[in-house]
Amino acid sequence: MTTAADFLPAILADPDDDTPRLVLADWLEESGTDPLRAEFIRVQVKLATVEARLGTADEMFRDKGDRDAFRHREWELLWATSHLRHPLCGERPNLFFWSGPALELIPNGAKYTDHLTFRRGFVERVTCTADDWEEHGDTIARAQPVREVELTTWPRESDEGCHGAAASQFLHEFRQRWSSITFTLTDDALTRIAHAQARRLAEASARGGT
Repeated sequence: MTTAADFLPAILADPDDDTPRLVLADWLEESGTDPLRAEFIRVQVKLATVEARLGTADEMFRDKGDRDAFRHREWELLWATSHLRHPLCGERPNLFFWSGPALELIPNGAKYTDHLTFRRGFVERVTCTADDWEEHGDTIARAQPVREVELTTWPRESDEGCHGAAASQFLHEFRQRWSSITFTLTDDALTRIAHAQARRLAEASARGGT
């Protein structure tokens, strides 16, 4: 029996191609599995097309109107109450179910949209701690075509003696392990790296002066 998961390999194999996403949308609608998600995928694919054209002066004013309409509709679809029911949580918005395992990255009480960004129907960008990504990244990458991960901490930040140089090494390991994903650090994380490095240098200097 066909399920939505059967369409994932083609989407993950070529995340720049909209065709596998639209094929999934057709199936979701025609099978009655999730017509709202089918609409959501189509709306976001159209939105991405419009946003890519916005630099063209002749199309700018019309495209801005289309963009605003698509953004409004995507928001409605994300936050509409899903026809699905969680066994423990009951009713939840569509975003809760469409996020799949990426939900594991959202701290208790945090806003979904501060941590997950949907593009062209799927989670494409996430913001999370390095430790959370290290724990859940493989599972998420098998379920969502994630392209960007913004880290709010550097890997092993809480470890004793972890400093800027070590953070760079851990980031290098992340980029090798998940080579199709772009990893960046938030400004706060970069500031903490700089402070940790400065503190380490000051401690080394103090030891050298005794």
